[in-house]
Amino acid sequence: MSLFHFMSENRKLVENTVFSLCLYAFLMSLNNKNRKRGNA
Repeated sequence: MSLFHFMSENRKLVENTVFSLCLYAFLMSLNNKNRKRGNA
């Protein structure tokens, strides 16, 4: 089964996964900024 077929079959799952990863990356970048500001 191709990746494209999997994504079309599980569109909602893929969208939720991508959203979760983006949200996680965003929160981690905020944590890094706060940590640097605290050390400075």
